[in-house]
Amino acid sequence: MDETRVLHVPVSRRALFAGAFGAAGLALLPGCTIGGGKGDGKATTKLTATEWGGVWDQALTQMAADFTEATGFTMVNSIDNNNGLVKIQQNPDLYQVAWLTADKSTAGLRSGDVQAIDTKKVERYADLYPNIVKALRIEQGLSGVPVSWGATGILYRRDLVGWDIKTWKDLWDERLAKSIAIQAMPALGSASTVRMAARTWGSGPDDLDAAWAALEKLAPNVQYQYTISSDTVNKLANGSLKVATTFANFGLPLADRGVEVVVPAEGGPWSPQVISIPTQSDNVEGAYALINWMLDPKTQARWVELTAVGPGNQETKIPASMKGLLVENDAVAKAVWNDDFLEMGASLDKWAARWQQIFG
Repeated sequence: MDETRVLHVPVSRRALFAGAFGAAGLALLPGCTIGGGKGDGKATTKLTATEWGGVWDQALTQMAADFTEATGFTMVNSIDNNNGLVKIQQNPDLYQVAWLTADKSTAGLRSGDVQAIDTKKVERYADLYPNIVKALRIEQGLSGVPVSWGATGILYRRDLVGWDIKTWKDLWDERLAKSIAIQAMPALGSASTVRMAARTWGSGPDDLDAAWAALEKLAPNVQYQYTISSDTVNKLANGSLKVATTFANFGLPLADRGVEVVVPAEGGPWSPQVISIPTQSDNVEGAYALINWMLDPKTQARWVELTAVGPGNQETKIPASMKGLLVENDAVAKAVWNDDFLEMGASLDKWAARWQQIFG
């Protein structure tokens, strides 16, 4: 590939953080109530949410007072360790709103556990990235609203690797023997690796025969499989790891440690942070209030600052403090692969068995 087509990312220094995008690697906190009081004289109504915890819970806690002041609703957060859909299924009357990964959101709509989004009630729907929204639309409708998203990239120590990594295909180079960290199965990140192998070495994302054959050839280059995404950051920083495939933004604060970040020009995996509404929610008004508040450009800017993810609202002005610390932009949003999250989530158990045979 022509090097000029590779989306090399500008970098600057920033303190390391131990959060993970999506569900992997979250440092779980006790469930907490956020918000309180009344906003503009309106009666406060409780809005019970299931959410991941970690960096997301910390961000919501810091933003709680503003949410209550703007909407009059008080949110009660229940941390679910990425089991939000299961919790909704077990207690369908308990939750009014849910933060879900894309596979869980689409699966919930398919199973009838979450309701289709009424886009007429989403005030800034037209400002969402079309390619990001498309991934959440299935036959039954739109499963949720992507309030933010993170692109996956290749993070590597140029000083230790000794050459420039430009494409996904470069991960198969024999010079990277026992050098790469990939996410362990079962997880959406590892399912994305299967799709990446199919696209890179086969006829397309559904060419699983080519994918598994390619992954067998990749195995000698894999140093280990991570379950906590931030673990790769620490290892890249101290030099015990040369290459990792994970959320690209993780590598940006490590420029002074020799870490390069590449989002290949051919596109790549990604993951959105989705707000869905349980079918039996008794506070749909509050759920849409949360969605609309989260998509407000000022809220988006604060969310980006606290979580280091790309904004769902493409009209958001990125805070000066985050310049050079996000890879998500219009070009990357158009380039990310529109993989079938519903199918990927449904395939995890089946794929995990084959994955185990290859990577152990």
